[in-house]
Amino acid sequence: MKYKGTSTEILMKQFVRSGYTFSSKSFEVIHGCLATDLDFNYKDVLHLQHVHKDFYCYFHSISDKSLVDSRFIEVLKMKIPVTLSSWEPRKNEHASLFNLFGFVVITLAKFENIDVNQSKLITTYNVSHQSKLMLKIVGPIVHSLLKKSYYKILAEDTEIRERRGELRKNGCDFKKSYEGSYRYSETLDIEKNNVFLKEKNKKISIKTKIKNMVEINAGDLRGVYILKKDDLYYLHNSTCPHEGADLKNCLKTDNIIKCPWHGKLIKPLKIFSEQENFSIESNGFSLTKKDENLYYETL
Repeated sequence: MKYKGTSTEILMKQFVRSGYTFSSKSFEVIHGCLATDLDFNYKDVLHLQHVHKDFYCYFHSISDKSLVDSRFIEVLKMKIPVTLSSWEPRKNEHASLFNLFGFVVITLAKFENIDVNQSKLITTYNVSHQSKLMLKIVGPIVHSLLKKSYYKILAEDTEIRERRGELRKNGCDFKKSYEGSYRYSETLDIEKNNVFLKEKNKKISIKTKIKNMVEINAGDLRGVYILKKDDLYYLHNSTCPHEGADLKNCLKTDNIIKCPWHGKLIKPLKIFSEQENFSIESNGFSLTKKDENLYYETL
């Protein structure tokens, strides 16, 4: 039997029958990506620990269609622990539920494609309490805190969503070994390389001088960064092959690149000195260093 999560409408009716009253507010955003990229972002378990660092998430239960975790949210400069349940009620929907100080918050995000590589996201916060007076007096404060949290999370998630949209515009796509929407459990495997180039007819040839920081074709899966550090140069991919994160400024003290989205560790393609000449071929491109010049060409 195909899993189907409880719709927020049914859930809210159950709370109303128990004496709760709701107050709702919605936010609408247009993103430069597909609805499937939003679906991935909502199901992406590991990014919660690396991108939303203020969450301090502790995961309890992770299945294909639901996630339960504990996290800390900031209220008046205090970190308050909450347990949050997330699930997929229908295709292109993401719901969550948590309670705080007697308030129950049910959130529903609905998203759809509205144009080529463009999607619309509507997020509704449904705040409820058994006391209508408490909801009337304190409810606006709860909504204000949720709004502040929403825009903070949105700013952090937009980088992921728009990056995937940028890669799609540059001829990339994302592998998925099953049909339908993303699964929470599947996003835990960071060893899979899910980004691939579906359009290889875009040929690029670049000649540039070596500098402290060189950026070549960074919006493409075949792009590279070269960074100078302690009299050595580190050549590495501009895009994480796992899910497409931008790897700029991700070289760590141990000379390893660490993905900012999921913590995947990647070795540089080449470490070289200023005087060293070389030629390499990797990931659909060739790069040659001769004297102070770099010659880059996509294959």
